[in-house]
Amino acid sequence: MNRPLRVVDTQTLRQNAEQQLRHEPQVIAKTAETMSPELMQILIHELRVHQIELELQNEELRRKQAELDSSRSMYFNLYHHAPVGYCTLNAQGLILESNLAVCNLLGVTRSSIAMDRFRKFIVPDDQDVFYHHRHRLMISGKTESCELRLRHKDGITTWVQLDSNLSQDAGGAFLQRIVLTDITAIKTAESALRTREEFHVSIFDSMSEHIAVLDENGVIIAVNEAWRRYARDNGGSAELANPIGVNYLQICNLPGRECSRTNSAQLLTGIRAVLEGRQSEFSMEYPCHSPDQNRWFHVQVTRMLGLRPGLIVSHQDVTNRKTAELALEESRRELALIANHVPGPVARIDRNLRYQFANNHYEHFCGRSHDQVIGHPMPEVLGDDLFQQVEPFTRRALAGEHVTFDSVFWSPDDKACHFLVNYVPDLDADQNVIGFFVLAIDITERKHADAANKSLESQLRESQKMEALGTLASGIAHDFNNALAAILGNAELAQKEIQGNELLAQYLREIYWSGIRSRNLVQQILSYCRQQPTELRPIPLAAVVHDALAMLKSTLPVRFSLIVHCAAEPSWILADKTQIEQIIINLVTNAAQAIGSQSGTIEIGVELINANAPELAICPLPAGPFDHTSRVVRLSVSDDGPGIAPKIQDRLFEPFFTTKPLGEGTGLGLSVVQGIVTVHGASIHVDSELGKGTKFSIDFPEVVGDTADRPLENEPYQHTLTTDAVAAVSVAAGTVAASNVAVVDRPIPNESRHILLIDDDASVLKMSTLMLERMGYTVSAYDNPLAALDAVRNDPTAFQIVITDYNMPVMPGLEIAAAVRDLCPNLPVVVISGFIDDQLRTGAARAGVAELISKPFTVRDFSAKIKRVLR
Repeated sequence: MNRPLRVVDTQTLRQNAEQQLRHEPQVIAKTAETMSPELMQILIHELRVHQIELELQNEELRRKQAELDSSRSMYFNLYHHAPVGYCTLNAQGLILESNLAVCNLLGVTRSSIAMDRFRKFIVPDDQDVFYHHRHRLMISGKTESCELRLRHKDGITTWVQLDSNLSQDAGGAFLQRIVLTDITAIKTAESALRTREEFHVSIFDSMSEHIAVLDENGVIIAVNEAWRRYARDNGGSAELANPIGVNYLQICNLPGRECSRTNSAQLLTGIRAVLEGRQSEFSMEYPCHSPDQNRWFHVQVTRMLGLRPGLIVSHQDVTNRKTAELALEESRRELALIANHVPGPVARIDRNLRYQFANNHYEHFCGRSHDQVIGHPMPEVLGDDLFQQVEPFTRRALAGEHVTFDSVFWSPDDKACHFLVNYVPDLDADQNVIGFFVLAIDITERKHADAANKSLESQLRESQKMEALGTLASGIAHDFNNALAAILGNAELAQKEIQGNELLAQYLREIYWSGIRSRNLVQQILSYCRQQPTELRPIPLAAVVHDALAMLKSTLPVRFSLIVHCAAEPSWILADKTQIEQIIINLVTNAAQAIGSQSGTIEIGVELINANAPELAICPLPAGPFDHTSRVVRLSVSDDGPGIAPKIQDRLFEPFFTTKPLGEGTGLGLSVVQGIVTVHGASIHVDSELGKGTKFSIDFPEVVGDTADRPLENEPYQHTLTTDAVAAVSVAAGTVAASNVAVVDRPIPNESRHILLIDDDASVLKMSTLMLERMGYTVSAYDNPLAALDAVRNDPTAFQIVITDYNMPVMPGLEIAAAVRDLCPNLPVVVISGFIDDQLRTGAARAGVAELISKPFTVRDFSAKIKRVLR
């Protein structure tokens, strides 16, 4: 560094000037000799002025010197106390000068560092850095910079930046002037920043999503390792594996990217929308399948936060989630399929009583669609009334209890449905109750079956009672019919012997008709005790009503008024008499039960109606094989009871449906009526109004043909008469019967036949013998079947017909018929029985019986059937 200028005072200058002047005396003397006084005076004046100028200049010089000294002092202060280090090295690298900052960096004093080698303070690993730095400086001659570490005497390392330039000293020697800047803090910050960047890059590269960072133009400025690895593993190009500087929109359209071609339009639209600020973010899922594997990705495009604009595009492989979702969806579909095929409602309800799941049966049960159930609360779906019914059970289920209960619900079509309901708590992994499952089983049919079983059990008990009663009745009927046969036969025979005695004839007629009524009563009891298959025959409906009325009068309480209205014109139908009686009894019994404990009126009507009458349009006759006229015969039963509610009328004929309390009805009465009506090709209609009563109307086809004089089989002629008054039936019947029984068809002598008569009852045997003889037949009567068979065996041609009783202890009638067939195959056999059923008919056909005659019988019936056999 140059040394400072030395300032000389005025006195010293004067002395120097006088000394110099003494070296030139001759010049001065010579000059003085030649000068004039005036010139001398001027010169003195000039010298004086010049002296003053010199003094002024000297004063200014002293001032400048003072300023220079002050500036120099300030410079040295700045130099030595500058925050950066300054030092000067010579060509050998020795330190010539250094300021305090350098000394502080190295931990030395200025005096100790002078003429010391600068390299000794450099960390060994950075020696080469300094060497190359000096080398570049020597070559370029320009300012050079480098960074290296200096070592403090205490071992502390300091990062410095060296800025060096060349200069020369006064002698022209090489000097290296160095500025040292402490950059330790910067280096520490850079290291921290680098560590932070490495940390962020590590996180960035550790993320499983394939991430690309785009600038505001869509150019990729960074991708993570997952992106690069996916590109490498899937045969991507080098450009795709390291796409820095490539526009992302171009990558979406790279050749061979099937996934992009399928979804690129939607993705590019979303990226542009975010780039242009029209959307803050965009996301989508897309499939990316290959022949070997199906894969799905979720792409998320978001704006980059911070000063730098740009986007972050993240592709996440969601194959596992998607596969799980598809599996879950398939599982849900299978669960829904199974749940929808479970024969009952199934639902899942959370703690807030909102539906999370419901199968089709549950939705149908509630009468609501899927959207009207899922997510909605129970009170809204079930309705307040039904929810109040089940609400106590929901509380128990949410408390963790498995609840089972029976309940009756009304379906949307207003039908009562019985359900066995289970509330099963829904538990999470920690066994906390998060809701409950509803599992319901429709037990309506089971309830009906239970009721039916109870009814059937009751019917079975009744049937067993009736069977026992039937067995007892059939046994009694045999003896009773034998007695009736004797009474009726003898009464008829007696009427033929009392010519002219009208009073006695009247008595005999009363005996006869009392016997007829007794016979009919026995037949009704036997028919009631032993139900027979339907056998349709032409019958007068009014007469059947009369017979049923006789039974009803003995069973109905006296508080009921029973009124009958029958058309005057005969009304014949093709029907089973016993079943028609059952219809009447069931309908009248129902009417009486509907009226209850109050007094009431029940009306039974029989009328003829044209088939095209308007009232028949309500319930027309069904199509069937029945031949009938253009008229129908209507049987009606009405009451003045409370009537039937409209919603119940549609269910009246359902089996086991009843409005009566438990144990007071089976619900089969009207169902049986409808079954009988259907078998007869008829129709039934109900007309009821609350508070005004009920009327059942049954329309039968009128029988085609001449039936006015056709009696019921085994019935007297009084049943062919009809009248508006029931009492008149008996009176008219007696009159007609009297005229009919007076005529007996006798065979002419050359037609006389020999009859073998067998009966173990002496009175019946005697009466039958007299009756046959009155008809003109020759009779051989036997009370012992074995003796009768011996007579046939002894003379097979002696008899033209065998008439035998069915129920005999020694040998039943069918065995006699079989034995006769073996002895004489062409000899006809007639069997007489107090009760003829299907079993007897089948056995008779198998034994070759020619005719079955019901006992007791009238002379007319007996004669007609014998004639038919002999023909």
